[in-house]
Amino acid sequence: MTDFASFNLADLNIQNKMRPFFISVISFLIISCQTESSQSELVGKIPFQFEENMIFIKVKVNDSSEKKFLFDSGASVTLISKSLGEELGLNNGKKVGNIGATGKGSMEAFGGNDLAIKGIRLEGITLMKNLKKLPKSSPLSEKFDGAIGYDILSNFIVKINYNTNELELYSFGNLESTNG
Repeated sequence: MTDFASFNLADLNIQNKMRPFFISVISFLIISCQTESSQSELVGKIPFQFEENMIFIKVKVNDSSEKKFLFDSGASVTLISKSLGEELGLNNGKKVGNIGATGKGSMEAFGGNDLAIKGIRLEGITLMKNLKKLPKSSPLSEKFDGAIGYDILSNFIVKINYNTNELELYSFGNLESTNG
């Protein structure tokens, strides 16, 4: 099992071209299997760009301008690039060692951050800053500023609507969240 804390932008190569399809089907099944009594309601819609079989959304970090984030259902933490961390003044965080596909590395953790995504606020989020810069030759070097997954998925039921290019966020209603 891959630990997303070993994030390295150069390692992001979506190997399974069918992944967006499976995520969409699972989201649809979760939403369609709900009963009237669950009272799950639409909370908001987040527009996305679908590029190279990846979903990108705009995220404001601590009242910054909008930044381009990869929406990755496998991201167990919210990650930011080294350059975004520097731009936000996030320096000298708690060092966290990691071992990934490219070997040993380290990241910095910064707690208590607020994220805004098209009217949806996520508060108290821990950001992990990658301490490596991508080489200019990397195909992903200029693609995005961070990656987010669990921090959205633990707070909402997410339906990926490829027809409208929107993430539809629903409340859990009477269903229990895994966010504990």
